[in-house]
Amino acid sequence: LEFRRVLFRSPPQFTQVTIGAGSLLQLSGTGPLEQPYRLLASTNLALPVSNWPTIATGIFAAGLFNFSDSLTNHSQCFYLLTTP
Repeated sequence: LEFRRVLFRSPPQFTQVTIGAGSLLQLSGTGPLEQPYRLLASTNLALPVSNWPTIATGIFAAGLFNFSDSLTNHSQCFYLLTTP
């Protein structure tokens, strides 16, 4: 009889979106502890995700991430949080 340890990683997700002073968009989220993430963005939701540029990378330190973006850069923008 063989036992294997299986780790389930929760998918990354946004937990809070706020607009602060000066039209500053703040995104917060959670993901797998100490794992890398990529934040993708596009102004065109119909564009294939493979064509969305990476605008931030990092590590889910303590399972959390934070990102800020100025809303003055574009009239609309869509964001996707992924793990490699």
